Parts: sequence; structure tokens; C-alpha cells
Amino acid sequence: MPVSPNSSESGATPEPTLVRDPSPAPEKKLRVDGKRFGPIPGVDIGDQWEMRIALGAAGVHPPPVAGIFGGAESGAYSVVLSAGYPEDVDHGDRFTYTGSGGRELAKKNLRTSHQSSNQQLVRGNAGLAKSFETGNPVRVTRGFKNPLGPATGYRYDGLYKIVKVYTSLNHTGKFLVWQFDFVRLPGQKPVNYRAKSMIKDEVSNPEDLEGKDATMLTRQNGENTGNVDGPLSPPASDEEDVQTTKDRCEKGL
Repeated sequence: MPVSPNSSESGATPEPTLVRDPSPAPEKKLRVDGKRFGPIPGVDIGDQWEMRIALGAAGVHPPPVAGIFGGAESGAYSVVLSAGYPEDVDHGDRFTYTGSGGRELAKKNLRTSHQSSNQQLVRGNAGLAKSFETGNPVRVTRGFKNPLGPATGYRYDGLYKIVKVYTSLNHTGKFLVWQFDFVRLPGQKPVNYRAKSMIKDEVSNPEDLEGKDATMLTRQNGENTGNVDGPLSPPASDEEDVQTTKDRCEKGL
């Protein structure tokens, strides 16, 4: 009786049989588009991410380095409070955010190099000014380098509104910086700004912060805050509105 060439009796190696893995393929997480004003669906106040890239993938704040997400046409969708500038003041429900720019790009790390020119109302700074004009809310995240941020990673703290835009001299008194006063929108879940072990006691007076670590509040000079009574930022005169300060900055005054 003839033997089939595919038979094992012929001495030929049988063709392998493919067996499919019955387990489902792992779902690929899609990157969420952060180009929207307001909250991100599925993200709650107090949610934390260990890595900046994960914060971006969630759509809360997509840029891997920049502290401002948005531009002159759209406005700013979100900001991250991290190490910041010496002119920054953070009291939790209210804070003063210093714009970007004015530092030497040739330096190794432009975020820590000294300011060498006036900041301009462009890119992210212009985005914050636009959000001030439109009144659109801005998502705020605090990083572990921020005194009121989490011990590690990045924490989403909710929606804020920009209530004032102005320029002021930086801490050296030589160059102009753009500054933006934020106020947290009411009716949101509270945030524990004192989560870090380095801040054990509730501060009831801004003067109590003077003389503490320089990474905490570096300057107080302005109006009252939400959680902490005391000055926040320098009051702008009637002439120092957005257009006037823009002209001053362009002229280098």
C-alpha cells in the first residue's frame, strides 16, 4: 500500500500546526486629546501620576516640559506648577504664576538659567492672556517640586480662572516678567495642599512663611488670598491693563 508523502511513515517532517492564543490581546491605551477647556473625562481632582509623560497621556497637560499648554489663538488649556520662578507665589486656592521666557537659551538648562531679557507676550504667555480675556477655565496640576504639591509625581488640582494679567520687575529689579493671578473656581472637591511631610502645620499668616525654605513662598506683595489671608501679588494700576503692559514690554521699559 503506497504511503502518503505527508505521513509520518514516509520519514518526512510533518508541517507544524498553528495554535492561536485564546487570551485577548492587551488593550492599547489611547492618548487623550488635551486641547479642550475644562475637566478631562475620567480624571478626578486629586488624581496623581508618577511621570510627566503619563500626565500628558491622560490629556491633563500634554507638554512633556513646558509649564503652559496653549497659545495666543486658542488660549491656555492647562498649566503645571513645579519649581517655577522666584517671582511665583502659591497659596493653594489662589496663586501668582510667572510667565515663561527671558532666559538664556544657550545655557544647559534654560529653566534654571538667569533671566537676561524682558519676557514677551508670546506663545504660552499669550495663551494665558487670551484665557484671561475669554474667561475660559485653566486646568492646574502641581508637581512634586512645588511646596504645595504631592510628595511624588504630579497631582491634578482642578479648574482655575485667571483674574489679573500684568507685568512687574523680576526679583533682581532688572527685567520685566509677565504675571498671572489665578483663583480656583468654587464648588470643586477640596485639595489637601499640605500633604507633604515638610509642611506639618496649617499656616494662618503669610508672614509665618518668611525665613523658611526658599523653595516655599518666595515673595508676598499684593492682594488677599483664598485659604491664607495676606498679600498675593502687586496691584496693577488702571493703566497697567493687558494692552498697556504689552506696549511697555515691547518697548523694553
